[in-house]
Amino acid sequence: FCLSLLIIMGKAQVLIETDMPVRGKPVAIPWKAQCTERHSSIKKKRTTNYNFSTWDRRQIQREERKRIKQIEKELKEKKENEKAERKRRREENEQRRIENERKSEKVQKITNTNKLKKLSKKQWRSIEKR
Repeated sequence: FCLSLLIIMGKAQVLIETDMPVRGKPVAIPWKAQCTERHSSIKKKRTTNYNFSTWDRRQIQREERKRIKQIEKELKEKKENEKAERKRRREENEQRRIENERKSEKVQKITNTNKLKKLSKKQWRSIEKR
């Protein structure tokens, strides 16, 4: 590099000429080291997913994954079936309860419709038409 001294209006300035670009320390991330080599030249560690030694081993792992997915699918179907069965039984019980309530009711047939006109609002709510 070349060093030269420049004096302008009584003030001295130092000019430094270099053939390398000037790079300072990063302000925002001071812990990060400056990369000196290209990214393509850095040896990267392969992950375990791609680190298969043989074709047979890869096939074994594929079969294992298929088996696990099949078990998961069966468990999911079983759970859905149980849920549907519970829902069906709940609806049946509700229907049976309603039927039993209607059987056990004491029903009074109203033949004279003039009596309906005399009923209060509360009594009207208790009346059901069947």
